[in-house]
Amino acid sequence: MRPEKMTRKNSARWYWIAGVAGIGLFSVLQIALTVDRVGRSSLTGPDLILIFALFIFGLAAALWIGIAIWMRPQRLRLDALRRDHPSDVVLPAVRVDHFEDAIRWLGATGPRLGSHFVVVVTKDKVQFFKGAEVPVCRFEIDARRLTRVAVMPGVAGRTIPTITIGVLDSGDEEVLVQFACALEGWRLPIARMDEQDIQSRVALVSARLGGRLAAA
Repeated sequence: MRPEKMTRKNSARWYWIAGVAGIGLFSVLQIALTVDRVGRSSLTGPDLILIFALFIFGLAAALWIGIAIWMRPQRLRLDALRRDHPSDVVLPAVRVDHFEDAIRWLGATGPRLGSHFVVVVTKDKVQFFKGAEVPVCRFEIDARRLTRVAVMPGVAGRTIPTITIGVLDSGDEEVLVQFACALEGWRLPIARMDEQDIQSRVALVSARLGGRLAAA
């Protein structure tokens, strides 16, 4: 990574942190002033309703800003990878139970991928990316080791439909790697695709791999 790219990235991150800290400090100050005012004066019903509405609005705004900051790296990853892989399948992914165990059994090393990452499917490999403006491939699977791609149930707090790929390990035993796909746009990052949407993504993955694997 070029030093100037790293500098811009760190500067942008500090702008976000400073902005959130400022909003948080302002909100705490306003709440403190409101409590003091309520304690020293008698407010009418409409005044209390207005104060309560402003408090709820501020809380919702802070929550939304927090989610936007939390998901900013994932959005930047998606944008960068879709520019770099216009002909490939690029999926916003959410970790499913035992995902990390499966890829480490298959040879993944280094930092864990975390709760959100991006999966890129090319004609000859499946790649798993972290990073932001400059995505980093943390692990990849050779398409020749794949046995199937299917929709299967997985667990991420509850049972959900997942994209499941079968991979042969070093002993030629099949290991199932599962991940869920997140919805994009205004929705919360914990919102995941339903089974019909997952089926359509599985069909895309199978087609990109040359149609060799059954999309079930």
